[in-house]
Amino acid sequence: MRASIAILVVLGCTLQACSHLPQLPSPPQGLPRAEDVPVALGQAYAVTLRREDVLRLLPGHNLAIAQAQAQVATQKALLAGSWQGLLPVWMPAWSAAHSEGATSSPHGLVLSRESYAWSSAMWSWVINPGQAVFDLLLARQRLLRSQDEARHVRDETIHQALRQYDELQLARAQLLNAAVALQQSEELLRLERVRWRAGAGLLADELRAQTAVDRARQDKLSAAYQFYQRSLAMAATLHLQAQTLVVPPAAPLQLICLVEPPYELERMSSLALLQRADLAVLRRQLDIDSKKQAQLLAQNLSPQLQVQSVQVSPPPTGAPADALIRQLRQSVVVRWSASPVLGGQLQAALAQRRQTQLAWAQSMDALNLQLAQDLHSSEWLQQRLPLAEKTVKDAEQALQLAMRQLQAGAGLTLDVLQAQREAEAARLQWATVVVRYNQAQEDLLDDLGLMQQLLPAA
Repeated sequence: MRASIAILVVLGCTLQACSHLPQLPSPPQGLPRAEDVPVALGQAYAVTLRREDVLRLLPGHNLAIAQAQAQVATQKALLAGSWQGLLPVWMPAWSAAHSEGATSSPHGLVLSRESYAWSSAMWSWVINPGQAVFDLLLARQRLLRSQDEARHVRDETIHQALRQYDELQLARAQLLNAAVALQQSEELLRLERVRWRAGAGLLADELRAQTAVDRARQDKLSAAYQFYQRSLAMAATLHLQAQTLVVPPAAPLQLICLVEPPYELERMSSLALLQRADLAVLRRQLDIDSKKQAQLLAQNLSPQLQVQSVQVSPPPTGAPADALIRQLRQSVVVRWSASPVLGGQLQAALAQRRQTQLAWAQSMDALNLQLAQDLHSSEWLQQRLPLAEKTVKDAEQALQLAMRQLQAGAGLTLDVLQAQREAEAARLQWATVVVRYNQAQEDLLDDLGLMQQLLPAA
């Protein structure tokens, strides 16, 4: 029954510089590797990716990150347009006309036909100084907000991708666990058939063993389906080709340590306040709301300056009565305007600022709650790790003992079946605890706004 304890190779835990984690024993060497069990996955193309590979591919492949970066580029263009809007407008023109009619002369009415063309150029500069200043300030604040939003999208995408990878690893562990359970069930069925042919067994025991094999095969198919679905979801996050399967490397599950204790809620909350991109977005929005009120006042109360100059080609006829020479060439206009809707606009701006302030308070409450919950989850799962490890060892030892007793003729098939189910559940529980602990560490890092530290250096 060496295959019965192969799960220790599959679900063994390698520590990564986490001094506060329990020191687990090294897995046995030279045992059959359950991770080598083949799985039929149709016509899909499989690619093996480590956690580091996912983090390396994510910034350049994920569509949500690309969309956020495009929004930043849009805001940069709008800021450049705000600066360009301070420049005067240059309007060259070319005109042509044809006229026919009668004009009076000493000799009476004279019919005349004239065709002529002329060119002109005008530049105009219209500016509200106060509004222009605040338009530039708001455009810059919107650019900074879009950069913070892009950082938030990147951090959340990293968090989502890592959780997907963890779930993919758990699905693989479930599949390997189901494969080991199937091997154990088939070994029991083989033994019962030998006993039945030798006259030392019962037909009912053989049928029970066959039922266990059938159930194990169904469990393996279900585990393969779950692995297939989660693998496709991981590929979609990385924007890989259709039907690409992301497969973790054939290696034991590993505990990851991202946030070292001691865990102090107040210190971690202060750090999150400085690092989290979503809180930076709210701070930018508060600045924008404050400047919006000043912009409305400047727009309605600041004077508007208009300077205009027109250059026209000489009159085509040279007659002093030609209408072209009477056109206005230069003008300077200073005007004020006050709209009756200013009061309503200011009230709306105040209400928007109040709404942003409430969103800030709500975000802080949610942050403190999430930090407290994730801290508790991390500590709770850390306590469960050695218990889950001991449960696997005890269940495997009980299964080996039940098999030896059955082979010696002193045990019951029902005892072996029960021991197999308990060992399978213990292995799955161990894998679940390891993955959930890793996810709790990732949640803590995300709470602190430090997910970008996981990205490889450019």
